[in-house]
Amino acid sequence: MSFGAGVSSANITVPITNDTAFEGNETFTVALGFPSPVDMLLGAIATTTVTIVDNDVPATVAFGAASYSVSEGTASIVIPVIRSSTTGTASVAFATANGTATAGSDYTARSGTLAFAAGIGSMNISVPITNDTAADGNETFTVSLSAPVSLVLGSPIMTTVSIIDNDVPAQSRLSVYRYGLGGVTSTPAGIDCNPPRPASFLPTLCNVSFPSGGSVNLQATPMPGWAFVAWSGACTGTNPVCTVSMTSAKSAVAIFRTDSALGSAVESPSLPWVTDGNNVWAAQSGTWVVGGSALQSGVIDHSQATSVRTTVTGPGLLTFRWRVSSEANFDFLLLIFDGWEQAGISGDSGWQQQTWFVPEGPHELGWTYRKDSSVVRLSDAGWLDEVIFTPGTGFSSAGKALSATRSSAPTRQTFGPVLPKP
Repeated sequence: MSFGAGVSSANITVPITNDTAFEGNETFTVALGFPSPVDMLLGAIATTTVTIVDNDVPATVAFGAASYSVSEGTASIVIPVIRSSTTGTASVAFATANGTATAGSDYTARSGTLAFAAGIGSMNISVPITNDTAADGNETFTVSLSAPVSLVLGSPIMTTVSIIDNDVPAQSRLSVYRYGLGGVTSTPAGIDCNPPRPASFLPTLCNVSFPSGGSVNLQATPMPGWAFVAWSGACTGTNPVCTVSMTSAKSAVAIFRTDSALGSAVESPSLPWVTDGNNVWAAQSGTWVVGGSALQSGVIDHSQATSVRTTVTGPGLLTFRWRVSSEANFDFLLLIFDGWEQAGISGDSGWQQQTWFVPEGPHELGWTYRKDSSVVRLSDAGWLDEVIFTPGTGFSSAGKALSATRSSAPTRQTFGPVLPKP
């Protein structure tokens, strides 16, 4: 650099290369030396540093996804690591870490460095999976990235791998018996031991298998008109919630009893009673024949029905009194035997007494007030009183069923009204 006479300043021009690689800021120096004439001295700043500020966006590196899953029966899982630019070389470190899965027994620990060659944008981490025989449920481990070179960490830099268990746990059977009208359900789900519709008084058995070594919570819920009494077997006590430890096959019994108010209103508190449908029957003292009370059907809408039922074991003789106040020939009070309509009354019937022969074995007796699709007449209700069942075999055989049955189902000829002697 030469200074002319009267010139005190001159410039040095250094060309800068605008490359496309992210390298961070870089520096170089410019130094002065050998001044001439020899009596000219170098000043205090004879060397200067130039910083080249990088204008390239840094490439990022991250996992392809935040989570992966693999079957326990698969030999290994391959996890992709992706960088955003393929320019130049780069590297990043990785390592696995335990979650609920344990290195050595559930998978093989891995760590190391991924070295990206120029032009390569994706590399894989392969982690071997152990196919054990224990039913230990799904388990997880993580893989993390660190220490990037010529890269910056993006997102996600940690991924979670779920190992899906392929082993079937040992099972133990839980048997639940239901006596009376009520239901039993379980947590975890499986037991759903509820009475069929129409409800049956007969004992019900439900069987479900659960994983051995676990526990099952049972919940007993009585139907309307019934109460939960107690457990027996694997469950004990009167609390409707019970916990069963499934250390082996277990059985539990839920016992329900009827609400005596229904039976007392018709002079048969010893029989089991239940009421359901679109409304319930209830005891009342406004309309009755004997005892100061009777059962009356609940208020229902068009095309609805309400029932009250009991169960008896024949052979024996059934007598009862009933009454209906309804739209004649359209809304009926029906006698039901084992789910089949047997007789019916309609209109303003007044109190009538019926006597029926019940054949051998357990049977369900029901009285249903059922409306058609329109019109309300009179009190729009049915009543039942003085239901008496007398067990025994010394009764005459059943006669012809009543003609008012209005049922399309065949009449059971073994159950029928006892005809008066001529």
